[in-house]
Amino acid sequence: MFKVSRSIFRQTLAAFCCSIGPMTVGAIAGWSASAFPKIRNDELNFRLTLFQEAWVINTYYVGIMMGPLLAGIAMDAIGRKTTLLLFSIFSIANWTLVILASNEYMLYIARVFSGLWAGSVFTVCPAFLAEVLQPHVRGSLGSFLMSMYFLGNLYEYIIGPYVSYSTFGIASCIPCLIFAVAFLFIPESPYYYIMKNQRGKAEASLSWLRGDVDVNQELDAIETYAVAFMRNRGSFKDVFLNENYRAALINVQAIYFLQKLCGMFTVLAYLTVIIPPYVGPFTSENCTLIVGVVLWISTTLAASLMDRIGRKRLLVISNVGIIVTMTITGSWYYLDSTDLDLSETTYVPFLGLLIYGIFFCLGLGPIPTLYQGEILPSNIKARACTVTTMCSAWASILNTTLFAICIRYIGLYINFFLFAATSVFGLYFAKYHFIETSGKTLQEIQEELMKRRHRGKFTDDKKSPVNAKPTIYTVPMPNATEKVETKKHFEKDAKWTDE
Repeated sequence: MFKVSRSIFRQTLAAFCCSIGPMTVGAIAGWSASAFPKIRNDELNFRLTLFQEAWVINTYYVGIMMGPLLAGIAMDAIGRKTTLLLFSIFSIANWTLVILASNEYMLYIARVFSGLWAGSVFTVCPAFLAEVLQPHVRGSLGSFLMSMYFLGNLYEYIIGPYVSYSTFGIASCIPCLIFAVAFLFIPESPYYYIMKNQRGKAEASLSWLRGDVDVNQELDAIETYAVAFMRNRGSFKDVFLNENYRAALINVQAIYFLQKLCGMFTVLAYLTVIIPPYVGPFTSENCTLIVGVVLWISTTLAASLMDRIGRKRLLVISNVGIIVTMTITGSWYYLDSTDLDLSETTYVPFLGLLIYGIFFCLGLGPIPTLYQGEILPSNIKARACTVTTMCSAWASILNTTLFAICIRYIGLYINFFLFAATSVFGLYFAKYHFIETSGKTLQEIQEELMKRRHRGKFTDDKKSPVNAKPTIYTVPMPNATEKVETKKHFEKDAKWTDE
């Protein structure tokens, strides 16, 4: 009979409860796809133009840029857990304003609040899970973040078409309330307690996460690891000027930019309008629901593959799939903009978007969030996550704005060609710059990053010589029984028109 160890069960429970946070963000992101048609159908006493719709989406990203600044400070000052619970107030405020909205400005303010919450979630949650999960489950359980995000999207697609605008807002707030209650029962990160010199609390936290076994050896390793990094507490200046930190930051920034500019989140926001009104017997709302189901299943599948196949291979497969599907989809929409009658082939863009979503969820969807928590050193993680989330938000604003401009002045098709072009760069990055983190402890990942920097290139060529080996000292690894070497210097139906 299959039996799950207490340690795995508790780590799974912690990952699940933490990942309800991204589910609430997925609900926020998926809200517009069902809410915009309601506003166009005069369920409210005002309407939105295409560019006002774009700014309802963009103000969400404005909030995302501000959220990490506050959350990055708070997560080190009051803890990862307390920060998430405190910032959930922004999510509740968002839904309150959405329900009561009487003009577009109330929606703008609401979306800023939602962005503050989303920014804190994607700053704190990856760091929290990277610190509480063991290496052999970090890939699969860490992927809960994006899987639950798409579950939040699906939740909106299921409920949205069948309820009124105000009921939709009330239902959308429910996941946030569930998160606030569930996460209360999960312990704080032991790394945070060690940073605050509270070993007793760290031991209690780690003991719960590991199933009430003796955790002294692992706790000693965590303490040594944390002290080694916290000896030189990183500032924002260090994030950019220190060569080791900068290498990690650039790696994370690159994969996040590729994730945003490949277009999936913008496509999801406008899905009911992008998909043709009818695809065979299905309406665009039915197709949106199908896409939501497939995205969630695909992300869940990716979680099971993350530690088996590895992040790097999945990222390569993901980018190749996006290049092919977006080229086909863009070609269909280009032909549709001509005099050709494509009414009998509306299934082509739908299938293209569906398969595009599958490939996105296999790699570019879940990996960046997981990668951020793994590759950034503990002493600069809060500040680096802040920078990453802010830059990611700028990329999203750029993508959403460019999407609307291209539709208005060129044609919908050009967006899909741009998404394909982005993934060409994504394929290059995955092949030559991405660091495989599967099955590695956090310190082993830092060592790999340093080795690549010393070689002067980011490749997987194991034959490349490392001519000058720096002085080393030994540091016991978390979750390991042996000491490993660490570099000493590393301390230092609607139309696309404005109405």
